Amino acid sequence: MSKLSIQLKLLDILLDEDIHSGKELAEELEIKNSTIRWYIMNLIISGFQIESFRGKGGGYKLNKKMCANNILRLIES
Repeated sequence: MSKLSIQLKLLDILLDEDIHSGKELAEELEIKNSTIRWYIMNLIISGFQIESFRGKGGGYKLNKKMCANNILRLIES
């Protein structure tokens, strides 16, 4: 799967605004847990508002505001 495909699929998962653990995301995307952090950081750099939560029940959550503009920017880059 290409980097863009992984990023778009990651965004698709996060669009429900629930908190998703790194392990859950890694399993869904069939990549390493440490690689999830790299993709999350790249999405944040691209302008997506992704919060991270530590501890039990922690993970990542997307704030959907301004998402459409950022998706277009991601595809164009």
